[in-house]
Amino acid sequence: LELGEKNMTVRLFDEGIDSVILSKKNWGAYQILKSTAVHQNQSFSKMVMVGSVSKTEFPNLYLADQGRPLSLSGKTKVEGLCKLPESGVKRAYIAGANYQGDKLIYGKKENSTKQLPKVNDELIFNLNLIEGEKIEWDNSLAYFHCPFDSIPVHFVSNNPIFIDAQSLSGQVIIESTDSVVISALAQLRDVIIKSPKIIIEKGFRGNIQCLASEGIVVQENVILEYPSVLGVIQTKQKEKSSFVSIKSGAKIIGSVFMLNEVQNFRKPVKLMVQEESVVHGFIYVQGQTELKGKINGSIFTQSFHLKTASSVYQNHLLNAEITNQLPKEFIPIPLLASSNKIKIIQWLN
Repeated sequence: LELGEKNMTVRLFDEGIDSVILSKKNWGAYQILKSTAVHQNQSFSKMVMVGSVSKTEFPNLYLADQGRPLSLSGKTKVEGLCKLPESGVKRAYIAGANYQGDKLIYGKKENSTKQLPKVNDELIFNLNLIEGEKIEWDNSLAYFHCPFDSIPVHFVSNNPIFIDAQSLSGQVIIESTDSVVISALAQLRDVIIKSPKIIIEKGFRGNIQCLASEGIVVQENVILEYPSVLGVIQTKQKEKSSFVSIKSGAKIIGSVFMLNEVQNFRKPVKLMVQEESVVHGFIYVQGQTELKGKINGSIFTQSFHLKTASSVYQNHLLNAEITNQLPKEFIPIPLLASSNKIKIIQWLN
């Protein structure tokens, strides 16, 4: 299927008895492809979730050039291809800690630009179109599964939603105009959560896509399995910055993105990755990142921000890690994709 096509039928033989029907649709930051083989009055279908593969290798670190160098301190370690400000990288002494590494960068350095690489507007547009058959949220709901070859089910509420000991999977959207809280007892697989504020409580484990406008909190020891997504789009000027907060001990395997729909230099979006937490995957932040944990994969950020007990630092890293050990099978969301080539993320049936 070419970009923009939704359905296509391929005749396998001239007689027209056998054919294959190909279709695709968006599901959050990914796409669902369906192939149906037809022979007379019989048919067989397979469905997969796919992502786009970029033509070029992503850097492990892309720090926009705002005239400040990247300063490293303590046990910080940065690996792989790094695109950095022209002023480069240097050692720093922060909170009683000198930089301990033998090298400043364990990899290759190239110059970055003043702005981050442009995002894929089609992806952002498609995220706003995700809807289904709307049903009022019911707190007493215990189990619900919606297959990917049917119409999505879209649970909605104008009140806060608390997902407790409930099992929800498949083509399910849960949306509140107020907030959504996900309990550690919830069992969620492939669902989309939409709300201004989303809280994932301590100990939760599952596979979800979260889309918010104000903030997402990932509490201690949460495990978000591949291919989870955390996305925040700050849609208007606000008194407080929109944010993603990843608490200590949390583990995310997937993608995190934070965008400013309206530029606000005084209140940029903020990503906070606390000590002993790790993100395996792809991160893009049109604002500030406070990195105290570990990133295994790629991070694009406008700037780094570090707050200690005594001061606040710009473009400083203290005891942080950026490593280059993602498996080739990992597929990021197509936020920067410049290719139509697709790769399978997971089979859905």
